Amino acid sequence: MPRTAPNSGLEGQAGRRQTRVQAAPLPPLLVSPLVRPITTQMAGARLVAALVLGAATAAATNATWCSARNHRRLAGGCVHSLRPALPHAAAARLGALLQRAWQQDGFLYATNCRRSGDACECGNKKMRMSTKDSAPAQAAAVYCRDKRGGFIYSKHELDRSSTAHSILEKTMDALIRPRLEAAIGGPVANLTDWFASAFQPGGWLGIHTDVGLGHVAFVLNLTPDDNAFRGGDLEFAEGHTMGHAVSPKFNSLAAFRVGAGAHPLPHRVNEVDAPRGSLPRLAITGWYTIPGADPHALSPAILAQEKGRRSR
Repeated sequence: MPRTAPNSGLEGQAGRRQTRVQAAPLPPLLVSPLVRPITTQMAGARLVAALVLGAATAAATNATWCSARNHRRLAGGCVHSLRPALPHAAAARLGALLQRAWQQDGFLYATNCRRSGDACECGNKKMRMSTKDSAPAQAAAVYCRDKRGGFIYSKHELDRSSTAHSILEKTMDALIRPRLEAAIGGPVANLTDWFASAFQPGGWLGIHTDVGLGHVAFVLNLTPDDNAFRGGDLEFAEGHTMGHAVSPKFNSLAAFRVGAGAHPLPHRVNEVDAPRGSLPRLAITGWYTIPGADPHALSPAILAQEKGRRSR
């Protein structure tokens, strides 16, 4: 049986407990003066004029689940869940920013598979394209998933050249770092990469381990709780089955160790089922390094593949 543990840093321990933690203060967060003219250029969009956050937030519930296979208490092997992750006003602004970007076609379709006849070519190399041109690629991803399984995905990601991405780029580290450290109970060093994702009906992310991307991964969920979709859970494998699932509740943060020197936690996002026209599953995912952790957990080549390319 899987085990759960109190939050005690990055080392897993047996048992399950939920603790109330007073989150670390968030630093004042100022958006560049360029934000106002940029947002007024976006066809009447009223995006976030300023992400100015308060100095503190209410106490959060921090729950930790640990894999039963982590019997040697290796680094990691546990999933830390923090809610609320951010002050409500900040999370609402971030969610609204992503919702507006989605409505204005600010996301690109992303997959790692292409079909050539009956053969599938799938790997770590990410391909992005305009949603309006993505129907053949989406059909190929489904075909390859059903034929061979494994690490295949069909989702959307915020265009890295978009205004929304530029705003988030300026604020991401200051937003996430103190909350992530509160969740895992220890310091982090550098933000290696991040992206904002949207999983619409039929979207999924196949099982994988985030190798080469950093020492600790995080997922910040930003879909309103009243949105009418099912699925989209972040699931963690325990042997040959899924041992733990984190539902995409609004303003919740999941964090876990990845890469060299850490107990592996294969994970996936199960398929989203929602009425057409409803909001997709919206989240921000990224990776940090940890001071003193194995430097081989970071691969520049894999990070470059993760950033992907846009198909012409």
